[in-house]
Amino acid sequence: MMKKIILLSALVFLLSCQDDTTSSNGMADVKVISSMSSKSVYSNSSSGFQSHGVDSLIVTNFRILISSLKLHGYNEESEKYESFKTGPYVLKADSTGNFYYLSEHTVPTGDYDKIKFEIHKFPESERVQYIGDTLFGEFATNDKYTILIDGYYYEDGEKFSFEFKSNKTENLTLKFDPILQLDDDEVNNIDLDIYPELLFVEGGVIIKPIEDNWKDIEKNIHKSIKALKKHFK
Repeated sequence: MMKKIILLSALVFLLSCQDDTTSSNGMADVKVISSMSSKSVYSNSSSGFQSHGVDSLIVTNFRILISSLKLHGYNEESEKYESFKTGPYVLKADSTGNFYYLSEHTVPTGDYDKIKFEIHKFPESERVQYIGDTLFGEFATNDKYTILIDGYYYEDGEKFSFEFKSNKTENLTLKFDPILQLDDDEVNNIDLDIYPELLFVEGGVIIKPIEDNWKDIEKNIHKSIKALKKHFK
């Protein structure tokens, strides 16, 4: 009799474990993508004088090396953090307006209020692995850049190309407004959208993207990326 009870208990345990591993109820598929909704930047200065002399600016290519994607939200008991697979990732956007894939993960359904990630610099042991890599190679130089932006600007009607380079590291927390509701009915797309007008403008005037002003541009990185939920047909 005791053997039958033990066997029955073991069978119930195995069946319950099987149900837990195969059921997808209560889990949401999340895909993180990146894009740039507008490539153009214009001065908002109401006066005719522009201190930096830049009339307009176009971003053609934008790349940031990041790691440690993490969603933050709350359940009935306490706050929760859901981490994606460890990076690195390249947050990429360009003037085509296309969406670029970063990562995909499954998290519990529910409400999330922010996404967190780190602007990441390759440690030396990791850098040498990516030298010449098609995606990560430009971040694997001896300079260990973390932010690379290409484009051009117009000053008094004349066109100038620029290459913005930075090895800044920073932890960024982007809030969802409104709160992000993740469900299990479809893939939930989170778009990290780049806003060049928030990156290259200060006090209504375009910051001239030359090396002397790179520190001023770096200060705007945290406010130039917005996290949005996107729906695709």
